[in-house]
Amino acid sequence: MKISNFQFTTPMLMKFDYDVNNDFKHTDTEIEMEVHLDVNVNRLDNKNEAIVELYIQIGEEDGTTPFCIKVIEGARFKWDDGEYSESDINNLLHKNAPSLLLSYVRPIIASVTSMTPFDTYKLPFINFNDN
Repeated sequence: MKISNFQFTTPMLMKFDYDVNNDFKHTDTEIEMEVHLDVNVNRLDNKNEAIVELYIQIGEEDGTTPFCIKVIEGARFKWDDGEYSESDINNLLHKNAPSLLLSYVRPIIASVTSMTPFDTYKLPFINFNDN
């Protein structure tokens, strides 16, 4: 096993908005919460670097869910010249990078939602191959 040449800076929590719906009527049935995701990849000119940002929204702002969370997590990724094909780089930036960023956000969301009258929200695993 060897260390990958595809590396990243420490991910940064760039946005975290959390709005509790105080009018939501809690029931004993599990509430379906949609997760909306978007990935923004900004390749830096003439460099083997890119900034990847993962946008996440859980719940809706229209009052139909107990809360709405909007998160942006980002990091700078870099790789050695000639190490990867363009196809490999594209996969790393659009699949591996957001998956890694998601792993940094998951415990933050669980921690914040554990301090509400609702059950702790556990962000599910996401298959970034099905974009």
